Amino acid sequence: MIVSVPSGNFGNLTAGIFAKRIGLPVAKFVASTNANDVVPEYLRSGEFHPRAATPTYSNAMDVGNPNNFPRLLDLCRNRLEYVQKEIWGHRATDEETLQEMKAIHDRFGYIADPHTAVGILGWEAYKLEHPEPAQGLVLATAHPAKFADVVRKAIGIAPPLPDRLAAYLKRDKLSLPMSSVYGRFQAIPSCALALAEPVQQKEEEHRYQRIDERRDEEAHIEPRLRLCQKNSPRQGYQSLMSHEENRRQREARRRMLGIQPCSDR
Repeated sequence: MIVSVPSGNFGNLTAGIFAKRIGLPVAKFVASTNANDVVPEYLRSGEFHPRAATPTYSNAMDVGNPNNFPRLLDLCRNRLEYVQKEIWGHRATDEETLQEMKAIHDRFGYIADPHTAVGILGWEAYKLEHPEPAQGLVLATAHPAKFADVVRKAIGIAPPLPDRLAAYLKRDKLSLPMSSVYGRFQAIPSCALALAEPVQQKEEEHRYQRIDERRDEEAHIEPRLRLCQKNSPRQGYQSLMSHEENRRQREARRRMLGIQPCSDR
């Protein structure tokens, strides 16, 4: 089996070499890259020349000096011939990526993200140079919804958003200014927790309402119901308290931290 891996920082491909070492039946990996082809270049020339990353449509693979490359070399005993035995390299341009995305959609009705298209181009290039029969597997390493503009450029329509992602986009956006002063930067985790609390207020109110309803239903049971929570790393366990007391504590924390919730404007 030949496995084509869309590659930028080479973490997935390095993991594949590990998997092969413990028994995964792979004959060879294809390092499918975009214009940032320092590893395919190394496989051709035997020289590794890291460089500044070049922006491309498959931008999560825009890495000019992959920090997993030393790990990959170590797995291959730092010898070029051993790396070449495990990996074959290919480089795809942005134009080729767009053309491949359109071809995949026209032929199969499948909406491929640009990373997956680069992987398919790598597998197809390998087949052209190695005509012997082989089974190929291409890793799809991203969702097309993350690249709506690129997908629209390739096939004329935007990909549908997954339900989970669409639900998150409906939520209020929270932001917190970050200072370059180290002492203030250290306070960011606590500030972020305090800033997030208003968003959780409705959920807390619903939880308290359910507790009150349970109390009404179980009036014959000891009415002193306590709820312990582990939600906050700063407060640890806490007993159930009134809405007004919760509100006062939140306001006090915000005044102490000197922050206000930020709107998306």
